[in-house]
Amino acid sequence: MRTAAEFQLAERAGSTGGGAGFNWWPPLLGAALLGVAIWAEQTHQTQYLTALAALMNRPRLPPFVDLHGVLESVQCWRQGVDVYVSSPCDVLHRRFNYSPMLLRMSFLPSDGASITAIGLGFAGAFFVSLGFLPRPSTVAGRVAATLGAFSSLTIFALERGNIDLLMFALLMVAAALLAGGGRRRAMGYALVLAAAAMKFYPLAALALALRERMRVTSVVFLFAAGISVWFALTFRSELAEILPPRPNTLGDTFGVNHLLRAFQDWASPLGGLAVLGTQLALVFLAVRAFARRPEIGEAFDSLPTLAQIQLLANAAIVVGCYFLLENIGYRAVFLLPPLFCFVRLAESAATVGARRAFGAVSAAMLVCLWMLSLQQIVALLFGGEYDPVSGSVAGYSFWTIRELLWSFAAGALGGLLVRFAARSQTAKDLEAWLCPFAGRLVASNRP
Repeated sequence: MRTAAEFQLAERAGSTGGGAGFNWWPPLLGAALLGVAIWAEQTHQTQYLTALAALMNRPRLPPFVDLHGVLESVQCWRQGVDVYVSSPCDVLHRRFNYSPMLLRMSFLPSDGASITAIGLGFAGAFFVSLGFLPRPSTVAGRVAATLGAFSSLTIFALERGNIDLLMFALLMVAAALLAGGGRRRAMGYALVLAAAAMKFYPLAALALALRERMRVTSVVFLFAAGISVWFALTFRSELAEILPPRPNTLGDTFGVNHLLRAFQDWASPLGGLAVLGTQLALVFLAVRAFARRPEIGEAFDSLPTLAQIQLLANAAIVVGCYFLLENIGYRAVFLLPPLFCFVRLAESAATVGARRAFGAVSAAMLVCLWMLSLQQIVALLFGGEYDPVSGSVAGYSFWTIRELLWSFAAGALGGLLVRFAARSQTAKDLEAWLCPFAGRLVASNRP
């Protein structure tokens, strides 16, 4: 991957290593499907809800119910209601568990028409963002990318109007800025921090600052740390009240600790250890392969600079969320930039081994993105429930495979992040600084 300094040289020379231009098919298809959904919701509501229920987890009315909850809680907060305890303005009476910064956005409207317009805006921004991802060159690649872009978890996010869609769009804008010159990169880091103030986890994307010279990286990290400390101290009482409910591990969530918790509940200790060992082995092997195999690294380096940044920024989000949090399924939308890039590399990598590796991870990501629909199919064919999974050996087995595939995909993305960090400009500067220092230290201790 080009360092920021190398990119500036290429930019002055008239070459930015850009991609093949804007891909119109994802936003056009998204707009068409959204139009059909709006028409069906208005004219054939029963069929609309039935179709959505087959694709995702329990559709709600009104649409964009998560956006309703946030914006209505803002208005409740203005009226003096402690929405961290109870939010009577929310249509589902959920506690507010987002960033305190959102409650300060009192200028946002909360009437139904405005919320619908904002929800449609979120969807439009998401669809347009997909157009900037790498374009697959084969029919099979385009089918795989389309299946990912309009998967059950993507539809879940769109139907709920979840703020993760806004975070996705902001991160794509930040990636475009980070692929530019010095001022644009500064704006990109600022945008990442602004997104983190609203949803916390986008802070992981600051890992891209390792592309910079060590001095610049230090400034970015110190500034982010200072802002984070100020934020924590300013809103400490409210942050202490943000206690997200423990999600059901056998439903529509994902996270590295799900397997262990589930096997503690319904499997033998020996079986739990065996599955946990398999999970750890998958993570280790995936990290090792994608961090160290030369042909995989060479394929990654062949991507345009913007695509590399998109992949790494979203990989940092996925890896951070997977290993540190328990996540509602719609956060899997951040798998889409890695999926598009991996599908492209599965077509174009120089060696068969690299193409197979990228293809295998792409397939794992697709299973993860379609997990809600696949759980329903398994329950329909073999009995039992799908949310939460219960009453079926086949259902438990699919859920276990699903979690192992999440581990495999997260491990592969983690491996690319390890490779990026080890080869980054900051790492080179640090090595150049430490080697003379170590030499002087050794010389000063000689008799």
